Amino acid sequence: MFDLMVPRRSRRSALPAHRDVRSIDALFDDLWRGFGAATPRGALPGFSPHIDVRENDEEYVLTAELPGLEEKDFEVTVEDDIVTLKGEKHSSHEEEKEGLRHVETRSGCFERRLRLPAPVDADAVKASFKSGVLSVTVRKPEEVKPKLRTIPVTNA
Repeated sequence: MFDLMVPRRSRRSALPAHRDVRSIDALFDDLWRGFGAATPRGALPGFSPHIDVRENDEEYVLTAELPGLEEKDFEVTVEDDIVTLKGEKHSSHEEEKEGLRHVETRSGCFERRLRLPAPVDADAVKASFKSGVLSVTVRKPEEVKPKLRTIPVTNA
């Protein structure tokens, strides 16, 4: 008798699909991030270095804006055709007025990976850092030109 009063759901709609749960989680993460909630995996909210890439005939030039960082706060690595910039940013704000002291400190990690069109020689990569701007120069590999070689033919 009571079975008729309870609506039945098909098995398919009883639980959301796994991808639906992740999209809902992402929605809430984005929502809470706007209120200053901590972001996952130690990432600093709102900080991902802006990187520009220019190319000329001889090289690629990557420029990254890293305001407030020093050379010890990040590292640049090259492996095959991937240039990786990773580091940690610390931010601290201290304010004192009317006998009250307010200190706000945030820190987090960042990582940017850029794939180049071809593998490069890691020894031909140069980096410089000045006034919060990192410049990485990656020399293009020389094209392998086929060498013309005449093969002597002998009588066997």
